[in-house]
Amino acid sequence: MRRYIITQEDESTIFTLQELDYVSNLLVIVPKKCHDDNNNSAISGEWFKNESYDLITHLYEDRSKNRIPKLLDKWFSGSCSFLYGNNPFPDKLTNQNGRQLRVGTFTFEPYSIVGQDSKTNQGTEGSFMFEFLTKHNLTRNVTIIGPDMWGDIFGNWTGIGLLGSLVDDAVDIGYAGMFTWEKYYNFLDYTKPLTRSGVTCLVPIPELESGWLIPFRSFCLDMWVTMIIVIFLKVIVLTLLLQRTDRYRRAVETVKDLAFSGLRWGAPSDAWIYSLEHAEGENYRIIKNNFIVESEDDLTASSKMYNFGFVLDRLLYGNI
Repeated sequence: MRRYIITQEDESTIFTLQELDYVSNLLVIVPKKCHDDNNNSAISGEWFKNESYDLITHLYEDRSKNRIPKLLDKWFSGSCSFLYGNNPFPDKLTNQNGRQLRVGTFTFEPYSIVGQDSKTNQGTEGSFMFEFLTKHNLTRNVTIIGPDMWGDIFGNWTGIGLLGSLVDDAVDIGYAGMFTWEKYYNFLDYTKPLTRSGVTCLVPIPELESGWLIPFRSFCLDMWVTMIIVIFLKVIVLTLLLQRTDRYRRAVETVKDLAFSGLRWGAPSDAWIYSLEHAEGENYRIIKNNFIVESEDDLTASSKMYNFGFVLDRLLYGNI
């Protein structure tokens, strides 16, 4: 954990900095000049022998009191001793005395579920956050992110959605199924991952294939050249037999199949394909180009068209 030690004759400018809201271990050492009986400043070695130093920190509590200076101790050069003998870096994190913590999130099951009153603590990550706030005596100030959901961060250190709120310092902590996206390491600090997750794309079931196409897809070109005469004689018999069997188009089961199908797929946010941003290969290029962002209402309407793929969060052990 970082510790900051600052020596300065005038400490008032230090305690006006907004950065102190994010620093707990701060020690400001302020020298105090001593005077002789005639109210004249002592000089040379005598001045040093009688010099004292104030050891000052800040309260690190509620934001209205966070930057208020607090005297920790005094050190006297003459006796090389402290007045109180207090710890120069007291523990301010275990019990934060109701300090306000700004939290940003939105409903994304099963990780975060936000109620109408903005005070509901549900979901796997929501429960973690509630326990953290309780353990360290923190006061939660929740910001519910709107339709931008995870959002994005731009090169000029601005952004939208949950990520934008974090980079703009509008919130201190954000959670809602956040992935460890590489592109945001230059802007944010990530905690240790809590669980593994992945992305699963739901596609329509294969449609019944037209019966007359089956024979032409059954053999390669060389086989057709060899068997053309036999196929010509048996085409009527094969057609009659195939009419008794249900036929489907090729199923989409792999990334290659999804790219080959040309099927459009999408989700409410671009965040679902951030993990594919640096992926190489023709198949990944095709499926990224076929990805679109639609509202939940439009996605619901597309589910009835059998020509659109949907994105779901794949949990541990293959659960969806």
